[in-house]
Amino acid sequence: MGLVDPQLREAVAPQRKRCDARRATAMGSLYVRRSFSCPWHCFQAALLRERCATHVKERRAVLTIMEQKIKKLVANAGQEARNIVVPPSAGGQTAPTPLLETPAGQRLSRELKTLARLVNASIAALKNSSRQ
Repeated sequence: MGLVDPQLREAVAPQRKRCDARRATAMGSLYVRRSFSCPWHCFQAALLRERCATHVKERRAVLTIMEQKIKKLVANAGQEARNIVVPPSAGGQTAPTPLLETPAGQRLSRELKTLARLVNASIAALKNSSRQ
């Protein structure tokens, strides 16, 4: 509720008390008022609309960042790992070995593939949830 002007909140506070008293009386007789004729309810509805609009914008921003930045970073990390060559060791090895053919490189490859799947699944989940 930090998005609301404190003076506005103070202005509707007495009306909120009256509305709460009416609602308690109405609920006692199993009658629940559904309209937003009370200024307090209008105020609360406006707050919720504002928060929902903010959440939609934030979700869109996260989706854009994941699609355009994080996905590319993961793909670039995988490509760079494929390009790394381990120099020959002093143990008699004559040719350089690609990093991904070493045990540590295979673990790195698995982790990068898992990260790529996780990023893709997160992007798909964000897209699916924004359609609903």
